[in-house]
Amino acid sequence: MKKLIFIIIFFSFFVTNAFSQNNPKLIQHVLSKHEIGKTFSFDLSNTSDGYLKVFITYLGTVSTLANKEYNIVTWGNVWGPNRHSDGVVYLFNTNDKY
Repeated sequence: MKKLIFIIIFFSFFVTNAFSQNNPKLIQHVLSKHEIGKTFSFDLSNTSDGYLKVFITYLGTVSTLANKEYNIVTWGNVWGPNRHSDGVVYLFNTNDKY
């Protein structure tokens, strides 16, 4: 049972990072628009990897108690023949650095 849980966690981590980290330009494109609440969609499907759609939304900024500001971006994937989905929440500083 522990092996199964480990495999599921590893697989979900691998898939999330594999898709999201390969396209930092997409996130930078969305951050440059500064359109709060608008979802940008990108079709990254191809014949070798199959179906992959990415949805990125800029949620705005938040301030901490230490007066630091962060931009919040969500990244969602819909992928594979069964249309699996996963997502990530990213925080960027005011210079749009991860």
